[in-house]
Amino acid sequence: GIEFFRVLALNDHSAKGGLVCANATFLFNQTKNMRSALRTLVAASLVCIGVTAAPALAQSDVVLFGLTNSWRYNQITSYDGVNWTAPGFNDAGLPMGRSVLGREDANNSFVTAQTNTALTLGRNTYYFRKHFTFAHSPRGVALTFSNIVDDGAVFYLNGVEVARQFMVDATAPATYATLAANHEATGMDAFTISGPVVETNLVQGDNVLAVEVHQTTAGSSDIVFGSALSASFTLTPLPLNFPVTPPSFGYDMVNAFPGLNLASPFASPLRPAKPIVFLC
Repeated sequence: GIEFFRVLALNDHSAKGGLVCANATFLFNQTKNMRSALRTLVAASLVCIGVTAAPALAQSDVVLFGLTNSWRYNQITSYDGVNWTAPGFNDAGLPMGRSVLGREDANNSFVTAQTNTALTLGRNTYYFRKHFTFAHSPRGVALTFSNIVDDGAVFYLNGVEVARQFMVDATAPATYATLAANHEATGMDAFTISGPVVETNLVQGDNVLAVEVHQTTAGSSDIVFGSALSASFTLTPLPLNFPVTPPSFGYDMVNAFPGLNLASPFASPLRPAKPIVFLC
């Protein structure tokens, strides 16, 4: 190996207390270990001049609202021809109730034990709206819906349909008369969406989730709706923080080769025929 550069490294404690930088020499083998040595050199140098490194990427899971949160709901009129899923729709006049909302047979203890708001039977379709706040960028976000639904449902995020659950037709526009598949709510039914459908419709700030629940027949003996929403995403680290004036700690940064220009590739004086290229 040859001596390439003399830098400051974190390997000394001063009498004053705390970690300071001391002189250190990095050696490397010019044919095998050059890249590794340079990486070590750069990393040590950045620490010594006070650069704050960005934290590692971290996965974050956030509950946006739970199963027992409140919803605005309409169980009286049809919303056919009404833009009721839009964020700007005025729902202040609608009643509000805590989830789970519904009416279920007494023999379904899973639903009856969690029902907080009673609904009235006899409708084809029931409508629900909820505001929630998302504080991050929607880029790379996955949304998980954990639902209790009887019979089927269509989900809208800020006015755009994003999912269907237990519906007979997966593509035709849903109306008040649209029927669902026959589905009994005996447990949580979850699904996750991600990609463009989330990134183009979820916004940083206030959002609206609208859900319409459809019966399998107009004379169905039960209606159930409850939903919890969570988001998974990767936290973006802050950029490197370079100090305006690098600290010296009482030491000097010294080039072991005073005549060497590090701004361009250079050749080793030991092997003129095989230049050593500066790699970072």
